[in-house]
Amino acid sequence: MRVAKITLFSTTFLLLTCFIVWYVTQEQYIYFWDFETYHRFYRELGTHFRKSPFTAINSVGASIREHDYNMLPTLFLMPFYFSVGSSRLAYIASIAILFAFPAIALFARVMRELQVKNTNEKETDSLVLLFIAIVVISLAPQFWAPVLLGYVDVVGLNVIFILFILYFRKNLAEQTFWNMIALGLLLSLLVLLRRWYVYWVVGFLFAMLVTAYERDAIDKRRLHLGNVVLVGGTAILSFFALATPVATRMLTTDYRDIYSAYRGSDTLWFHLVNLSHQYGLLFLATAVLGLIKMATTGGRKQVALFLAVQFGVTFLLFTRTQLLDIHHYYWVSSILFILSAFFWQEMYAQLRGNLSKGTLVSALTVIYILNFLIVFHHQWGNALDPTNVVFPQLRRYPLQRKDLDQVHHLLLTLEDLTRNSDSHVYVLSSSFILNGSIVKSGCYSFESSLAELEQKIMDTHDVDKRDGLPVHFFKAQYVIVSDPVGYHLAPQDQRVIGILAEQLLKGEQIGQAYEKLPFVFALANGSNVYIYKKNKNFDPAALQHLSNMFVELYPSYREKFALTPETIRTLSDDNAL
Repeated sequence: MRVAKITLFSTTFLLLTCFIVWYVTQEQYIYFWDFETYHRFYRELGTHFRKSPFTAINSVGASIREHDYNMLPTLFLMPFYFSVGSSRLAYIASIAILFAFPAIALFARVMRELQVKNTNEKETDSLVLLFIAIVVISLAPQFWAPVLLGYVDVVGLNVIFILFILYFRKNLAEQTFWNMIALGLLLSLLVLLRRWYVYWVVGFLFAMLVTAYERDAIDKRRLHLGNVVLVGGTAILSFFALATPVATRMLTTDYRDIYSAYRGSDTLWFHLVNLSHQYGLLFLATAVLGLIKMATTGGRKQVALFLAVQFGVTFLLFTRTQLLDIHHYYWVSSILFILSAFFWQEMYAQLRGNLSKGTLVSALTVIYILNFLIVFHHQWGNALDPTNVVFPQLRRYPLQRKDLDQVHHLLLTLEDLTRNSDSHVYVLSSSFILNGSIVKSGCYSFESSLAELEQKIMDTHDVDKRDGLPVHFFKAQYVIVSDPVGYHLAPQDQRVIGILAEQLLKGEQIGQAYEKLPFVFALANGSNVYIYKKNKNFDPAALQHLSNMFVELYPSYREKFALTPETIRTLSDDNAL
């Protein structure tokens, strides 16, 4: 039986690796923002390790303490970097092999812990139950889509599943002191890996508290509450000790406000509809039935209550702040996968005949393979009615763009313009087809000779409340503008892009300080890209007008938008060019 299980895992991982290789090699794209951030960390950290391992470790520690996006996840990928390399395929494969595959194995272990014990269970049934668990997670598009886009957040599922294994193994009152400490440290590690998992952690602690109050005996209830405090205290103290600046920022920042551009509607129905679009009603139905089945199964009622409370609390807290993006669904999946797999496993366990069992497993496999293909292969996805709500409406075909030659031409032109100078470039566009991250990433993607240009590309401020008015924009010698202006959010949430771009395109206010160079680059969405060169000093009145405009729009964020008299004098000085 052990050999059969190893064979099952090995075959699964081999097939998934083949799929990953196929998917990545189909892509022709310039990755940007979160699609590219951790790949860049992966390359940079690998380079640091080659030069000085001590300096590399220090940089990881500093990033953990200071930055919301830290290098800790990429630290675990370094063995793959040194054995396979830094290419996009090597990077995605490293996430799959070192993070995703272990998560699949741990999920199978979680489901083994939650199975209702059956003394008459045959070895064959045990293998089939394992197969069901593997199918549910390994063929879930929600599990693979973020990995294929370059997100490392799947690493969090490993921590989550270890937490579930430790927590569900024993009654809370029977957990040892060191088990409680371990749970607290794991919760802290989860947030260190990716900050947004803090919502899942809060839900976990709240669920512990609720299930503690379900106990009847007063003495046991006190013990339960003491353990909850111990776990929560360990998590909070260890996180503050390791990442004090980040922890302080998390406590003092109104994320609901600064991420309001990403929130959309506040209605519960809106977020539930998004959930159905992401997973499909068929999968959600199996999760709901799994919860009902778990709640009515002896010995599993507390687990059902725990998962229901954790899901509800985490869902309300997260959606109050912002929309769930594709990688945020990992916390949702960590619970729904368990409930869905529990439903299918219990359905199988209740069947007696081999024919009925075989039919169930075959139907399950076909459904999940179809579910998988619909999301990742355009022929299957396009064949399905887009209004179909049974399967996910999520589509993640290999990324391709048809205007790579135009982007390449843009970069080569910028290289010629900035060669042998300290001139800097600002990208005044924030669309999915042109933004500052695309221009920077393109320097790496196309050719190594553009490395010097990459250092001259300034960071773009994309979102008003989050980023504020970019003072460094005024120091750029060259500005890239698209017409129409490029947005990825509502224009009223990206005025730091729109207002500045419109003034350059119209030659008004600060736009009078620039000349439009004789270059045009046509992008696939029909927009044209232009290069503007700063050729005169800014008019102080234009700078003051711009500052007043933004302060009037965002009076509560004056410190992010107001240009001080000293700044205005500096930017309009004769030496500012």
